[in-house]
Amino acid sequence: MQENKPISRGQARRQAMLEAAAALFTEQGYERTSLSDILECSKGSRSTLYAQFGGKEGLLKALIQQMSQNFWQALGQSPAPQPLDEAALVDLGCQLLRAALDPRALAVLRLIQSVGPRSPEIADYFHSIGPRAVEEHIARLFRQGWADLALPAACQATPRDLAACYLWAVMGDTHIRAMAGLPPPWDAEKMRRLVAVRVRFFLHGMSGAAGAAGADQRQA
Repeated sequence: MQENKPISRGQARRQAMLEAAAALFTEQGYERTSLSDILECSKGSRSTLYAQFGGKEGLLKALIQQMSQNFWQALGQSPAPQPLDEAALVDLGCQLLRAALDPRALAVLRLIQSVGPRSPEIADYFHSIGPRAVEEHIARLFRQGWADLALPAACQATPRDLAACYLWAVMGDTHIRAMAGLPPPWDAEKMRRLVAVRVRFFLHGMSGAAGAAGADQRQA
C-alpha cells in the first residue's frame, strides 16, 4: 500500500493561492478581486504568484484546470463498459450528474459565466478542457460500443451527435437549477430513477420513456 507523498512547501503555497483566489473570486467577483487581496488572504508573495501563475488570468486558468481534474476523478476515464447497454448508460449518467453538481465545479462555472463574455480566450479555454472534452469522451465510448447501442439501420447520427444528445438528455434542467442555486429535488435513489427515464428516452424515444415512467410510478 502506497503512502501519500507529503506536499512540498511550493505546492502548499500554490494551493493556498488557488484556494484564496477561488474564495475571493466567488465572494467579490473576478474583476473586483486584486492580486493584493489574494496575497493578503493566502499569506503568499507576489514573486511566487507570478512564478506559479503569471497573474490573475493564470490563476483563473489554474482553477479551471483543477475543476477539470476533479471532474475526471469523479467521472473516471475507463474504457467503454461491456456491453454498453441501457444499465451502463444509466450508471454513466449518474456519474456525470454527480460530477457536474459538485459545488467546486458549480463555483467555477458561475465564475466563467461572468468572466467569459468579456474574455473569449478564457471562455474557449474552459470549453476546450470542460464541456468539449466531456462530449469527446462520451463520443469515444459510443464509438467503442457502437454495436451495443442497437441503433436503427436508417440512423445517420455520428458518435459525436449521439454524445451531444445523450448529455442533453441526461443533464436536462438539473444543471440549470443548480447554477441558479436551487438544490436537486431528489436523493440518490430518485436521481437514478430520473436518469433511467432520460436514458430510456434517449434510446427508445417517447414510448420507452413513458414505459419507464409508468413502471416507476407503479413501484412508488
